[in-house]
Amino acid sequence: FPNRGVELISTEALRKIGRMTAIVELPESPVLTFHDIRPFLGRPYDHDFLWTNQKFYCSELIAQLLGIPPRPMVFSPKLWPPTYQRLNGLPGISPDGLFQSLGLPQEPRRHANRR
Repeated sequence: FPNRGVELISTEALRKIGRMTAIVELPESPVLTFHDIRPFLGRPYDHDFLWTNQKFYCSELIAQLLGIPPRPMVFSPKLWPPTYQRLNGLPGISPDGLFQSLGLPQEPRRHANRR
């Protein structure tokens, strides 16, 4: 969550922060332990969406945990606000890029809205 950085919270607590549109479960993905997650806890949210710093944005955190490398980011102007267009082509991983890397269907989605 942008204001709090990386933390472990329950699904119930997450629902109080914002609206979840989907929960994705990947049976073939590795089981992550607290040991795997510990290095990321307490790190700040990355408002600049850079792959090369010690801050994390949502899809970057998941990609790092699953060992997915960065790729040129793509933010469709049909789905994403104009502020995200400056990130097109930069190394990182957009939510759509993450879905593609995981072999999930590419269906139109809007970015998560916070309350």
